[in-house]
Amino acid sequence: MQENIACRFWGGPNGEEILRLPAMACRDTVGIASDVWMAKGPDGTPQVMKGPRTPLTAWISFSRDVYQKVIPAEPGSVTYQFVRSEQVNRCAKLLPDKGRRCGNEAEAESEFCRTHKGTR
Repeated sequence: MQENIACRFWGGPNGEEILRLPAMACRDTVGIASDVWMAKGPDGTPQVMKGPRTPLTAWISFSRDVYQKVIPAEPGSVTYQFVRSEQVNRCAKLLPDKGRRCGNEAEAESEFCRTHKGTR
């Protein structure tokens, strides 16, 4: 069975929060996505949404808070320090066979994800 570890967050929007996560999820850097995001509305205009995003949601962008692991940590727990907030945009590649945009995150400083970078 997977061991759950107490992950403590310091600073930023999630400061003072403690989450119990599987040990394998406690990487050196973690991102916590905001539950407020932008989606394409039925008429094509952007709409502000709140709540979880599903894989098939027509999301356009969201923000993510990035935290870095602090060494040393207490036994059985991991502490993360706030580093920055970042804007995450959806890949702009249109998938005609699926009738929608690619669902991947665009690379930083690019309109496209790693798979579609360099394509139009």
